Amino acid sequence: MAQNNAQFQKRAIAYSFLAHIRNSGTFVDGPLDIFIPIVKNALSELYPNGTVKGAALTEITEKIEERFGLDIPTPVMHNIMRKIADTVNTSNGKQDITIFSDGAFTIEKFIFEEYKEQIQSSKDEVGKVLKLFREFCCIYKLGDTVNESDLIGFIEQNRADISYYLSHEPKKENCTNSIVAQFVTMFRNAPQVYETLRNIYLGSMLTSYLTYQPQNVMMGVELLLDTNFIVSLLDLNTPESTKTCRTFIETSKSLGYTFTILKDTIEEFQSLLSYKAQNLNQAIIAKSINKEDIYNACDRRNLNCADLERIADNIEETLTEQFGVRIIPHTEKLKGKARYSNEYNSFKKIRSTEKSALHDAMAVQYVKEKRGNKPIYDFDKVNCWFVNNAISHCSEHIEQLERLQKDYTAQPEIIKVDDLLNIIWLSNPSNGFVNTDFVDMGIASMVSYNLNSTLPKARIIKELDENIQKYRDDNTITDKDVVRLSTRIVQRQIDDVQALNDLAKKDGAQFAAKVKEEATKQEQIDNERALKLDMLMKSMAKGIEELHQNKERLDQRHHEKMIDLKEQEQAIREKSNRLNIGEQVSKVQLHNAWTRENTHRKGKWEEYQNAEFDKKKNLWNKMFWGTIILLVITMSLCIFVFGKEVYRFISENSVFSIVGSLFVLCFSGIVIKNYNEWCHNPNYEKEFKNNLNRLPEMQEISYEDFLRELQKQD
Repeated sequence: MAQNNAQFQKRAIAYSFLAHIRNSGTFVDGPLDIFIPIVKNALSELYPNGTVKGAALTEITEKIEERFGLDIPTPVMHNIMRKIADTVNTSNGKQDITIFSDGAFTIEKFIFEEYKEQIQSSKDEVGKVLKLFREFCCIYKLGDTVNESDLIGFIEQNRADISYYLSHEPKKENCTNSIVAQFVTMFRNAPQVYETLRNIYLGSMLTSYLTYQPQNVMMGVELLLDTNFIVSLLDLNTPESTKTCRTFIETSKSLGYTFTILKDTIEEFQSLLSYKAQNLNQAIIAKSINKEDIYNACDRRNLNCADLERIADNIEETLTEQFGVRIIPHTEKLKGKARYSNEYNSFKKIRSTEKSALHDAMAVQYVKEKRGNKPIYDFDKVNCWFVNNAISHCSEHIEQLERLQKDYTAQPEIIKVDDLLNIIWLSNPSNGFVNTDFVDMGIASMVSYNLNSTLPKARIIKELDENIQKYRDDNTITDKDVVRLSTRIVQRQIDDVQALNDLAKKDGAQFAAKVKEEATKQEQIDNERALKLDMLMKSMAKGIEELHQNKERLDQRHHEKMIDLKEQEQAIREKSNRLNIGEQVSKVQLHNAWTRENTHRKGKWEEYQNAEFDKKKNLWNKMFWGTIILLVITMSLCIFVFGKEVYRFISENSVFSIVGSLFVLCFSGIVIKNYNEWCHNPNYEKEFKNNLNRLPEMQEISYEDFLRELQKQD
């Protein structure tokens, strides 16, 4: 589990870093440019000396996966390295980096930027939010069942969803974790926390470029709109959902997309609003439980039954005139085909009525016919989609339809508006809306899905509403009791809501007592949590403020550095004649001069290291051979002067002879071994050179100091 969390945290840091890169500028040549800093960071750690001959690019991809948790495919890495090589070689005017067709590469004395400060900033931000999430889970007594990987997995969900369409990756099971959604909702108004969550989401989406190379968005695509899409489009859902659908309409129009709707969808919408109008005054618990319900939109907009009926009556005129939607009036043949389809049989098992199941089957049949009744494998070639704004149980028909597909690599007929909007943004990030809008809509959608996916079926909630209405007056069930009961249902603290309805059928008084009991439990929990959350918020505010101040200081230093560089460059241009650099000194020329200066300094340093080692090596040679010669001369003199006595002594004392021989052998071995270590061991040579003091004139000079040195010259 710890290793799993570590991998998730690495990816979160990478996502945050990518978002910072994306927000600090725009793509120059293409979307892969945002991954260049990550690759450069890996290169700076792998090859700090700036010189290497690599056998394969997998050396770099493995380092990136280890450090950032990102899996960059080899072809993509090849393209990124070529971009880096082209930039470096162009600026230096020579072949410093070479990428071969087989994946091998060479780097000749080039120092890459490390981006350490930016990565550390992302690490601090992510660490603060994950710590906050762990403490939040402890307050909800979920420390053993929920961990930080759940938070990152939640944010990654949209990226996983669109990968199903773009890269034919298997459809992943949606992350339905209501506690994560509650955490995001609670801290949405805490800018420092929510900004980090935004960055993780944006960075996650940007990694789609590793498997998806965007093409020109296909023009002339027909979008068949579902009932739930129309509900959101007319602001009968949450404000966030309405913004998503209306942004989608505006963006799609700019791409030449057309919008259609079945006559049957109009009828389903009118029937839905008629039903909501009839039950508007009786809905109590439904409003508290499901924020996506039309009842909540009515409260927010102060709509009454007559308003809902008027919207239903004018729906055709509103869609055609205000949003440019074309209504398909004749659907009899389509209905006949759909009635005998596999989709209809499948939808009947999960939809509330056979009429709803038939409607969805008709929509799927329509899309199939528009596609020529043949599978389409590439997203960019799809000419028609059935688009919905499905949340919670309404989305089940998407998964059900996907299970019917025999060919899982073919594009499905149905797509959620969030997924299609994300793909349009990836294909053209500057089209129609800014990053923050795009991110906010995606996060809001995931929160809504998670909070609603665990709710009981609508019929169960409706029955519970009716029972509360029936017994509340006689048994003093208050509005607060209803709200607290709703909280327990949303947070899944009541596993079997239907059991409450069954109890109401048997004994109304016991039902009311159970409602009061559950409300009392929730009141105690709320009071306890309120104290802990208040302490957490105060602690969080202090820690986040420190982080925010550090980030501001980092941004300020970077800003000042950029201003200083621009001023120095301008000053050098003005003094270019006296500096003998030429009348027109460009920024590229200055960078080239700086690179040459550092190359020259590095060359001098290497020459100095080699010279010092050669001196030491010569000294060791003289000492070694001098010692050997001295020993030979000494032994020769001893033998010449005391030859007979030495021979007689050795013959008479065998122990001395053996000890003396061993001493000579050990001494010779030690001397020869040390000599070999000093003069012929590459590791010793490297250690000796590294321990040398690098003289100031041989040290690498920063770009700022280089400019200052140029300004001092006459």
